[in-house]
Amino acid sequence: MQLIREFHEIFRAAELSLKLQPYAIVATGTSSGLVETVSEARSIDAFKRSCAQGSLLECFRATWGSRAGGRRRELKAARRRFVESMAAYSVVSYILQVKDRHNGNILIADDGRVVHIDFGFFLQVKNTSIPT
Repeated sequence: MQLIREFHEIFRAAELSLKLQPYAIVATGTSSGLVETVSEARSIDAFKRSCAQGSLLECFRATWGSRAGGRRRELKAARRRFVESMAAYSVVSYILQVKDRHNGNILIADDGRVVHIDFGFFLQVKNTSIPT
């Protein structure tokens, strides 16, 4: 999370519209800790299951309005926040080689932003032991 916070500051200093959501993690032991709650967000899996439509786009339209409806600005703003945060996390995940990304550990906030959680498979090197 410290590295994600650094990327957040780099993106902000460069005046890029890439959005990350750093959150606090406090180590309480060698293998335990406390993680700040990411409030007002749910997994993409839960988000898609909560609306009758199947695609993510249809869920966006159901949540923030359609292009034709009176809530067009809300939909456009939510889609923009989604794209900006997805791009940011894509860059970070690629550079840091974060593994185990799936719809259960990628959250979508109530405003459309993406927030990644669960970095248990981070900077792992594939086991390259040579059989003896």
